[in-house]
Amino acid sequence: MKRLPLSSLLSFSLLLLAPSVIKSADLPSPNTSNSLIQAQQLFYQGVEKYKKGDLQGAIADYNEAIRLDSTIPEAFFNRGNLWDELGEYQKAINDYTQTLRLDPVHTKAYHNRAMTRAKMGDDQGALKDYDQVIRLAPQNGNAYANRGISRSHLGDYKGALDDFNQAISLNPQSATVYLNRGVAWGNLSNYEKAIEDFNQAIFLNPSYAEAYYNRGFVYGELKEYPKAIEDFNQAISFNQNDAFAYYNRGLIYIKMNEPPKARNDLQQAANLFEKQGQKVDAQKALDLMRQLP
Repeated sequence: MKRLPLSSLLSFSLLLLAPSVIKSADLPSPNTSNSLIQAQQLFYQGVEKYKKGDLQGAIADYNEAIRLDSTIPEAFFNRGNLWDELGEYQKAINDYTQTLRLDPVHTKAYHNRAMTRAKMGDDQGALKDYDQVIRLAPQNGNAYANRGISRSHLGDYKGALDDFNQAISLNPQSATVYLNRGVAWGNLSNYEKAIEDFNQAIFLNPSYAEAYYNRGFVYGELKEYPKAIEDFNQAISFNQNDAFAYYNRGLIYIKMNEPPKARNDLQQAANLFEKQGQKVDAQKALDLMRQLP
């Protein structure tokens, strides 16, 4: 999950859909020639190896299946999922693209390629793929939810709200979508609406650390400092490695004129940022701590 920089308003939840799980049902139609039969057998083997956690073994089987029969869209699709899981995003995109060449209405390939593009920071490319998913499957609430995230990243918060509204109408039990709609409201400075959505996210998922964090941030903007502290406390109780929660709680303690508590939080934030490789943010926390009386 990626956080926005410290100076930005709110963080986004990047809990995108997991790539479609490889299923035994995602298999090519039976063929009779020896090479095609062998390709199908390798396809099955790849599925089973994936289920056992042998991703590299599964990829090797798909490679050989594709060598024997390069017309099976599901082989490219499933191999793309494996590449994505291994962080080989460009290879995943290449396989999803080949899937779509073979099957231009493969909705899952559009969706998974969109998510991979978003992971690579290509939100414009992701939007185009989400558009195709929605064209092919207009009742796919997850496509609206994920397109809303990409629109948010591009600063189109009003467009994001439209997508989150549609996603909620299709799946009113998704705490993540309420959270992300709350973030969009927050970035539009509509804090009342933001708090309403964070409240609903917490109602649906009482241990949702991100919802407490974001609601705490908004309470801080509204100068409701005790409520902000309470929410940051909750966020930390559910995620003790959340450096941003410590950092922002430290900021609130500064505003409440409690320098010892602020110093403790900023030091903890700096330590966590350092461990997480966020050296710039760690230095910001230390610099602020040194300014305390």
